[in-house]
Amino acid sequence: MLRRPLDPQYALPFTLSILAFLLYIFTLSPSINFGDSPELVSAAYNLGIAHPPGYPLYSLVGRLFAFIPAGGDIAGRVNLLSAFFTATSVFILTLITTRLAGEKARLGAVFAVLVLALSPTIWSQAVVAEVYSLNLFAFSLLVFLLLRWRDGSDRRFLYAGAFICGLGMGNHHTLLSLIPMVFMAPFLGKERALKHARLYILMTLLFLLGMTVYIYLPLRSMQAPLIDWGDPETVERFFDVVLRRQFPASGGELSLASTFKHIGWYLKQLGREMGYPLLLVALFGKIKLFRRDTLSWALLTFLFIVNGLGTLFFLNPPQEAYEDVLVMLIPSFAITAIWVGMGASSIIAGIKNKAGAATVTALLAVAVIYPLPGSFKENNHRGDYYALDMAENIFKSIDRGAVVFVESDNSLFPLWYLQQVEGKRRDVAVIDVDFLMLPWFKGQMEKLYPGLEIPTEDLGQHSGSSSQASSFGNILDSYKAGQVEFLATSLISTRPLYLSYEFGPVYRQYNRSEHFVIEHGLLYRISPSASRPDFSILKGYELRSTMDRDIPRTPFIKAFSLAYLRAMQTQARIHAMEGRPGEAKRIIDRMKDIRKEAASLLK
Repeated sequence: MLRRPLDPQYALPFTLSILAFLLYIFTLSPSINFGDSPELVSAAYNLGIAHPPGYPLYSLVGRLFAFIPAGGDIAGRVNLLSAFFTATSVFILTLITTRLAGEKARLGAVFAVLVLALSPTIWSQAVVAEVYSLNLFAFSLLVFLLLRWRDGSDRRFLYAGAFICGLGMGNHHTLLSLIPMVFMAPFLGKERALKHARLYILMTLLFLLGMTVYIYLPLRSMQAPLIDWGDPETVERFFDVVLRRQFPASGGELSLASTFKHIGWYLKQLGREMGYPLLLVALFGKIKLFRRDTLSWALLTFLFIVNGLGTLFFLNPPQEAYEDVLVMLIPSFAITAIWVGMGASSIIAGIKNKAGAATVTALLAVAVIYPLPGSFKENNHRGDYYALDMAENIFKSIDRGAVVFVESDNSLFPLWYLQQVEGKRRDVAVIDVDFLMLPWFKGQMEKLYPGLEIPTEDLGQHSGSSSQASSFGNILDSYKAGQVEFLATSLISTRPLYLSYEFGPVYRQYNRSEHFVIEHGLLYRISPSASRPDFSILKGYELRSTMDRDIPRTPFIKAFSLAYLRAMQTQARIHAMEGRPGEAKRIIDRMKDIRKEAASLLK
C-alpha cells in the first residue's frame, strides 16, 4: 500500500521541528536539575501534587513520559517532555508565520523558527523538566486555532480552542490572557456567530470540561501521594492551592520608578533573546502585519503586551526576582519571533536585485546564528549531574535514621527525588524549615517518614527574640533557627541531626542551645558535644560535574561548588599519596578555577 506523501504545507514546519528536537535532545539534561525540576519529576512519577497551583496536567502528561522506554533515569525521560513540546511549538509557530506572511515567505518562517528555537530562555526550558514548554505548546496551539477560525469560521476551531484553553490552565495560569480572546473570537470570524447562543454554551462547557483536570488534585490528595502539597482535600485548601494563596500574587504597589525599571529590563531581555538587530526586523514585521491583517495584528499585539510588560507590571517583582519571572515571558518572545519572520520575509521580498537579496539574507542569517555559541554553552546540560550528585553525596554523608534540615528548594527537591522516585535512603527525614510553620506540612512529614514525631506546639514561641534580629530577614532567620532548635532538643537523643549547607551558618548564628554545629562534608552536624569534623566521608564524593563542566551562572550552584573544595582537596591528597600526581594536579587546577568563577558572582 502506497503511503500518502507529506502535505507540502507541513514539510517545512515538520523539518524545522525535527531539527529543533534533535538540538534539544543533544543538549538534554540526563537527570534532575536545581530548581523545581526534581519536584515536578517526583510529582509526575508518583502522581502527586506539586507546589501551587498543583500542575495537574503536567503531572499526568509527565507520568506518561516517565515510562517511555528511552533508557536513563526517570528524570531524563520526563525531560524529554520539554524537548518534545518545545519542538512541537516550533511546528505550530512555523505554520502561524507562513499563514500570516504568505506561503511564499518560507525563508522568513525559517528565520522566525531559528530565533525562537535558539532563544536562550526557551532553549533553557526545553532541556529540563519544567512546565513552560508545555505552556508554550498550549499558547501556540490556541493562537493557531484562533487564526484558523478567522480564515474560514469553522466552529470546530472555536470548540477546540475553548477546550484547550481550559485544559491548558491546568498547566500554567499565564493562559488567562487567551480566555477573553477565545470568547471574543466569534466577533472576528467571517461568519457573524454572535446570535447563536448555542455556540457560546458549547464553548463554555468545553472550557469547563478542560478545567476539570483540576479534579485530579483532591482525588489524588485523598490517596495520600508522596508529594501532597497543600493537602487540597477540602474546598478551602483546594482553592488555596489552585489560587496560589501561599505565594503573594504581586510585589506591591507599582510606582513610576518601578514601571520604567521594568520596561528597561524587559527591553534588555528582549534584545538578549532575539538579538538587538532583529528587534528592528520584528518592528518592521509588526508594521507589515498591521497593513496586511489588522485583526491578526491586534490579537498578537494584545498577547505580546499582556504576556510581556503586562506580566511584569502585575507581578511587580523586585530586581533580585527578575530571573524567576523571565520564563513567564516566553509567550511574548514567541510572538516577537513571528514578527521577525514576517519582517525578514518582507525585507527580502522587497529587494528586487538578486545579489542584494542574497546579501541581506546572509546578514539576517548571521544575526540569527551569531548568539548560538553562547546559548549553546549556557544551555548545554549534556552530562549535567550537579543536582543528582549533590543529593547522592549528601546521602553518603549521613547515618541511618537521620533528620536533615534544609532551607531551600535546591536542597530539598533533589533529596526528595532520590527518595520518592529512586527509592533511596527513605530512612532519612528531609525537612524544609521554611514549611514548618504551615499546618499541612506536619502531616506531610509524618506521612513521608513514619515514626518521626514533630511536636504539635506552636514552634514560633520557642524562637524568642535576638538582638541580632534587627531586620525582617534576620527576624525570619532567628525564627527558623528557633524552630529547628526546639525540634533538635527533642530529637537529638534518638536520631542523628544534620543541617544543609545553606542553613548551617544561619543556625549556628542564632543557636542558643548547648548544641554544637560541626562541619560534615556538604552538611553540618548537630552534636551534643564538641568533636572534630570527619573528613573521611569526602573520599567517596562524586565530583564528575564539578570537575568536567563550567559552573552554571546561578548563585546557588556557584556557592555550592565552593562547598566541594574541601572534598576535592581530600581527593587530590589521596591521588598524590597513591602515586597519581597528574590527577592530583588536575583537581587542584580545577579548584583554582572554581574559586575564580564563583568569586565573579559572589562578591
